[in-house]
Amino acid sequence: MENVKQTEKKKKFKKVGAKGQWHWMGIAGFTYLCLWVAFLYFRLGWAFVKSIQDMSDFLLSGSSATAWPNKFSFAAYAKVLTVIKFDIRGYDGSVHTAYMFEMTLNAIIFSLINTFVNLIVTMCVAYVTARHDFWFNKVLVGFFYFQMLVPIIGTMSSSLKILKNLHLFDTWLGFVIQRFNFFGGLYFLIYRDMFKKLADSYADAAKIDGAGNWQVMIQICFPLVKSIFMMGAMTGLISSWNNYSAPLLYLPSHPTVSYGLFIFNNAKSGGDNAEFAYMPYKLAGFMLLLLPTTLFYLLFKEKMLGATSTGGLKE
Repeated sequence: MENVKQTEKKKKFKKVGAKGQWHWMGIAGFTYLCLWVAFLYFRLGWAFVKSIQDMSDFLLSGSSATAWPNKFSFAAYAKVLTVIKFDIRGYDGSVHTAYMFEMTLNAIIFSLINTFVNLIVTMCVAYVTARHDFWFNKVLVGFFYFQMLVPIIGTMSSSLKILKNLHLFDTWLGFVIQRFNFFGGLYFLIYRDMFKKLADSYADAAKIDGAGNWQVMIQICFPLVKSIFMMGAMTGLISSWNNYSAPLLYLPSHPTVSYGLFIFNNAKSGGDNAEFAYMPYKLAGFMLLLLPTTLFYLLFKEKMLGATSTGGLKE
């Protein structure tokens, strides 16, 4: 009996050891990821160090990007918040000065429109094409695959022309209409697949209680994919906050924070905004741009990573 017990213990030990063994490819991949993450955090930390370097010390060090600061100061942050401004010319020819408060407000409006209008429309189209058998649904799905496979980036100039002819260029209404589409990348396929996998008993149970199609979609099915919605909202808001190209092209008289920092990043010494041509000011601006998205992620990361809801049916 003792020999049998020892043999069983050895077998269990071997099984645990086999599960706990590391393959050389896993070790190499894990090491690479650790080094890459460490490199990213090092760059971020070094950017913060250079952003609080005193301007006189920065100039004395030869404007070097690698020299360790001898004097520290948060003057660059204060100046970016209070002094950053530039004159912009609207499509109608008018000129006005944009300050940080206006750029921040425009960034919030732009991020909300750019994220939620497209995300909600994508969810609705994905739900209709997945849950209702109608011939036109195949046409909609075909449009989606067509724009995914065909390089349509060249349509940007024509879209600008159409917006100008309709007097919607450089307006929030025109930008809302642009985002009113379901060409949101892979999120359409993810939503459509999740809605297809939902059991029909959810909708049947709601209809027994008198719910209509709109109530089934909004109150029953949409909450079941809330984790994917939160993930799309979080990634969309973060990318929209850092997006400067779309405001630059479609909303030139409504500058966002990233749009303003893009302009100051191209500032040259000796020209307009010459004081912002130096590294401490630019890095201070980038650190301030990073702060809202970091706080947003820390506050809502649990919502993004949460599991989808299940249940809710009556026995």
